[in-house]
Amino acid sequence: MILVCKLGGKKNPKSKKNLEKFIPLNKVGKPEDIANASMFLLSDQANYITGTELIVDGGITSKP
Repeated sequence: MILVCKLGGKKNPKSKKNLEKFIPLNKVGKPEDIANASMFLLSDQANYITGTELIVDGGITSKP
């Protein structure tokens, strides 16, 4: 899930602030956050990881 905070084609800082309140890390993720997780899974450091799910969402799915 990727959320973009835009209104009428312009960035909307108020929407971004409101969204950040619901994310435990208090920041909206960047594409680089997803890329870093993907690069880790592709690296030799993850060579023994199989059949798992890596959630990169700033902790939002851990909230009740």
